[in-house]
This record gives sequence, C-alpha cells and structure tokens, in this order.
Amino acid sequence: MIHYTHARLIRRNTLAGRVLSFGGLGILVLALIASLIRPTSIGVILPFSLIGMAMSQAGSIYMTRWNKRGRADLMLDEALKGLDGRYTLCHFLLGTQHVLFGPPGIVALVPRHDVGLVEHEDGRWWITGYRRGQLHGKRREMAGLADEAQAAVDRLERKLARLSPEHPEWTVTPMLVFLSEGTRVEADGSSPPAVHVKKLKEVVRRLPRRPSPTGAEMSVLTARFPAQAT
Repeated sequence: MIHYTHARLIRRNTLAGRVLSFGGLGILVLALIASLIRPTSIGVILPFSLIGMAMSQAGSIYMTRWNKRGRADLMLDEALKGLDGRYTLCHFLLGTQHVLFGPPGIVALVPRHDVGLVEHEDGRWWITGYRRGQLHGKRREMAGLADEAQAAVDRLERKLARLSPEHPEWTVTPMLVFLSEGTRVEADGSSPPAVHVKKLKEVVRRLPRRPSPTGAEMSVLTARFPAQAT
C-alpha cells in the first residue's frame, strides 16, 4: 500500500499545540505571581488569566488530536497495513481528512473517538457508555453522524472534480471508523457503513468493486505529495 500524509500540517499543528499549552500555562503562572505581589490590580490580572486559560485549553485540544498517541492517521495506517500496492491512503490532502483509493473505489474514512456500544437502528445512531468494562448509563442518540460523513464526501468530491474533471463516474463511499479501544460497533447494514478500526482491513477487502483512479491518474492526483510505501 502507498500512503501520503500532509507532514507539514501535522508538524505545524503539533507545534501550535505545544506553544498554546505552555504559553497559556506561563501566562497563568505570571498572573498568579502578579496577583500575590499586587492584589489590588485584579482588574488587569483577571483578563490575562482568562487569556491564559483559553490558550491552555486550546493547546490541550491540539495536543490530544495531533500527538502521536491516538492520532487518527497513524491508527488507520496500522489498521490497513498489509494491503497490496493497488491501495493508496491519503491523509489531510484531498479536501477530507482520510481517503482510501483501491479496488473498492474511493472510500472517505471518517474517524470517531466515541467510547461505548455503538448501535444503528431504523436510521438512527445510539451509544451506551462503558464503566469498568461494563455498559453503564442510558443509551443516548448520536446526532449528526450521517451529516458528518456526507460532508466528508462532498469535500472530497469537490476536490476530485477540480483535479480530474474528466472522471464524473468516480463515486465516493463514506465509512465511519471508530478508533477507541473499548468501543463495540453493531451497525450491520447501516448508512453510512461503520466499523471498528480493528476490523477495517477485513471490511475493506469485502467491499464491492467500484471505479477508482488508475496508477497514472493517482500520480496526477498526488503529484505534489511525497509518497511512502507500507
């Protein structure tokens, strides 16, 4: 399998997370010291404290999403490792976050980090949380999954239409991929289809064959990106 990754974007966002996290903590420490030295200046110190708190929280979000542990692109790479050279996996490059090209056509992979039992019934998505390995709490509806998947498809189709307008026969299939270790997915026949990341390769191999870019066409789509074989 060949994969392409927007390495500069990953490095940039990783750095941004560190700067925001440590910068925000630094501002909070300075605000605390200032409040001890000049407690009468709270009107000035408080806004800086709020800025530091916001920066720290934003940095935490960036760090959670872009550090190596639990990063979606790395988990998808590992899950699909072993597919042959007919498959190409792209991350953060073609209008959507993750897309797989190959015999099943074009598959927009939509990662999710939800933890629990995920079920699909009568066109609706539900999740029941876990606590200490056991189902816990009420089942709640997961709204917006179909819209999220369709948005990924729309972005990818617009990008492909610009890069290769002569191929309107290409269609994009969305797939929800649940990444969390403890999650169980029971969604046979769902729309969009859904799978746990551990079963992704098995499901991909069983997908029906659809039109997909040839080797030469993939070279055009990915000409600006460095490739890596896995």
